[in-house]
Amino acid sequence: MKRYLSFFLITLFLAGCSQEPQTIEELAKAGEQAFVAGDYEKAKKYLAEGLLKKSSDREILYLLGVSFSRQYQYDSALYYLKRADLLHPLDRQINLEIYTASKQVQDYDNAIKAIDVLIKTGDAQSKYLGELADLNLRAGNIFVSFLQLRKLWEEQGQENPNMYLALANLAAQVDSVDMSIRIMKQAIDKFGFRDELVSNYAVYLAGANRLSEAETVLIKMIPLSSNPDAVRLNLANILTLSDKRKKKIEAYHIYKDLYTRLGNVLKLDSTVTALKEELNL
Repeated sequence: MKRYLSFFLITLFLAGCSQEPQTIEELAKAGEQAFVAGDYEKAKKYLAEGLLKKSSDREILYLLGVSFSRQYQYDSALYYLKRADLLHPLDRQINLEIYTASKQVQDYDNAIKAIDVLIKTGDAQSKYLGELADLNLRAGNIFVSFLQLRKLWEEQGQENPNMYLALANLAAQVDSVDMSIRIMKQAIDKFGFRDELVSNYAVYLAGANRLSEAETVLIKMIPLSSNPDAVRLNLANILTLSDKRKKKIEAYHIYKDLYTRLGNVLKLDSTVTALKEELNL
């Protein structure tokens, strides 16, 4: 009898040990253990069950979101991480994960918000200025992007010619072509007559209807350029904007010369034909 009773007790004990976690504490602990072990499917199972018992639990929401991230399911990850952020704002750990997941799914607005929290909780703004400028540009916040890039340029970028190009491009997009011209003039004064700087400078001059200045700059650039035919092409493009027949004829001859020497590499056949018909040559 004692033997059977002992067997019965052992069976009950083993059954108790094999039970699935039931309470919120047990589910949270089991989910965390599965997460640490890299078993994200099991972690999600336990954590999701725990969330049904306590929908505002910070650790469960966070670990559930990160479990989805570890399996590259970033949309689902963001769903839980943003819920955690709503309930627990300014949480640095949560926003580090939102920052990573948002960029993966090109959710630029949430990436920007996450960076804002990271700055508020200790990171230097300068660390993110370039990225914020890019994210805001992608999100359609062009003026904000321009302000951030200008700040980055002022603090770190004045020795980088590409920064001048990017800043001038954004200035033009916020309807400040005059500023674009000033930026490119500064770049040329600092770095000299480089093809990309002069070409952009001429384009912005033309955009401000300062065609004769753009023409003069490009003519000056031709003997200095590593690719004079590209400069001639830009010159012809600007000459066609003139309302003077003489300038358009000059453009036609440049196009025709380029087409004759380079074939249709520059896709100029239709341009030459159209301008010839316009001028009745």
